[in-house]
Amino acid sequence: SVVGREPSGAEAIGCCAASSGAATAEASATGRLLQAPRAGAREGAHWRAAGGRGAAAAGAEAEAEGEDVGSEAEDLDWRDFRARLVQQEAQKGEGAATAEATAGGGGGGDVDESGGEQSDGWAYATPIIEQGSLLLSAPGDHFAINQQYFHKTVIFIVDHSPNFTKGVILNRPTAFSTGDLRDTLQISAADPLLNSSTDAWNVWCGGDCQGLNSRRSLFDGGVDYCCLHTVERLRPFSNEIIKGAFVIALPEAQRLVEEGEADKDDFLLLVGYCGWGPGQLQRELDRGDSWTLAAADRRQVLGRLREEQASLTQRLEAAIAAPGLDAAAPGAPLARPTAREVGDGIAEWSRLYRALGPRFVEELKNDTETHTDEMLRRWVDACLIPPRYKPSERKQDSDNDFDLLETGTLLRASAKDWVLGKPGYRMRMDTLTADGVPCQYLHKAVLMLAKDYVPRSKDYALVVLLNGPPVGRVEDKDRREVYFGGASSVGGNGNVFEVKGPEPQMLQGMVVVLPRVLEELIDTGALEVVDDMDLQEVLAVPRGERWTAAGGRIETLADAVEARLGDVQKKMWYKRFLGLDLDMVEE
Repeated sequence: SVVGREPSGAEAIGCCAASSGAATAEASATGRLLQAPRAGAREGAHWRAAGGRGAAAAGAEAEAEGEDVGSEAEDLDWRDFRARLVQQEAQKGEGAATAEATAGGGGGGDVDESGGEQSDGWAYATPIIEQGSLLLSAPGDHFAINQQYFHKTVIFIVDHSPNFTKGVILNRPTAFSTGDLRDTLQISAADPLLNSSTDAWNVWCGGDCQGLNSRRSLFDGGVDYCCLHTVERLRPFSNEIIKGAFVIALPEAQRLVEEGEADKDDFLLLVGYCGWGPGQLQRELDRGDSWTLAAADRRQVLGRLREEQASLTQRLEAAIAAPGLDAAAPGAPLARPTAREVGDGIAEWSRLYRALGPRFVEELKNDTETHTDEMLRRWVDACLIPPRYKPSERKQDSDNDFDLLETGTLLRASAKDWVLGKPGYRMRMDTLTADGVPCQYLHKAVLMLAKDYVPRSKDYALVVLLNGPPVGRVEDKDRREVYFGGASSVGGNGNVFEVKGPEPQMLQGMVVVLPRVLEELIDTGALEVVDDMDLQEVLAVPRGERWTAAGGRIETLADAVEARLGDVQKKMWYKRFLGLDLDMVEE
């Protein structure tokens, strides 16, 4: 499985991290480091620095140039040593004060907003992808429409080769415990993840590949998980990713906890991962708009592991201990944790982003984007809280047991279910449409079936949007305006077709809904059949008023909040996918 934000079409303009002084210095310093393990290094460790002959050779070379490194190279981890070289290189080019700030303290200190050292370790921007790198998403709205889990995320690269890069998200806690996974993941009962000894372990979202959204384990390779820790005495049972940060097999971690050799809060249990194919991550970095690549030591990466675990446990316990609820009573509702209690991870991302130096601190000062923060929280609510806390999404009084929906049937989309591109109950499942594009454009949509649809069949449902914005004109003598009808291309003639009415409507594109999905959307209220209005009546109403004319209503304050967010998301969708500014378009 390969994930990551797909290319936006922009031309590559060089690595986004290479513009900083630290990155340039790091590239120069890394040229002196070796591509094979130093003496005594763990067999199989990844050493992927670009060129050079190793830390010892680098130290000798630096001494020859008169740099004050002496025998320190023998005592330092190679990444610590490189951080020191980064600082020295930056000092040469920019002066000591600027270099110290830009390199994040290099030889052992973090940097606060004023450029002073702290005791939390070192961090700096780097252009080099390697095992142990950190990938921080850039501030902005890059992930508002899709893959919201990547917004303000911290990804730890645990493996890197020319063919594949694997990382795990470090700042996405969940309300899941391992006990919840029995009901939500299709995996063998013998899987160590379901061992009853770990029922109370917190689960963290490591990524969307083979993770909490897994539904077809026989086809997608099963669930992928790992345990990270920083306990030095557990080194014999672990593999080292960077100095002082380890990965351990879950059965081994379970055994150590059972035998009293470790505590469950010593381990960060991550389910799922983020993966990139050959060259994919480098291309995303080259675009320079989504990611910042960094190097950091164990204190920066996992130094707060135990306190983060303990804090998550406390927040969840407080959330479900709602006063006035008798959890032991049959059928008693469970108090539901929200994204507020689970946590959105933004504070941890901000801490690490600031640690990269003054340029990044300044970026955060200028970051006024809060809408995408809210989209991340909506995603946490939809995906990182187990079903036992959630009421059924289906209507209790649903009477939509129809055998046929005829051509011309009108549908009205909800004003609250399309904020994330699909209804919440489907966020952890497959896409809705054949094109795979997120569907924020269906917010407050009025739609018409373009062909008969038989529910529970293997047929696709073809529907067209009746209140989309103008996207062009027909190249004929009348120059008639063409309106957006959906994101899927169907048929020829530029996918433009005519809907008959008092004034014929020219539409481009359709919405091709996957088999058996349309009836689900109707059953949950994301779409509703319009019974008291026909097509001609809809077409006679101005486009911007058609949703209300078709019966669309916002009845509560909570619905109004969701509708407002949906309005913003729809505008962002049209801007990103069609280059349209809806504020400038008359609907």
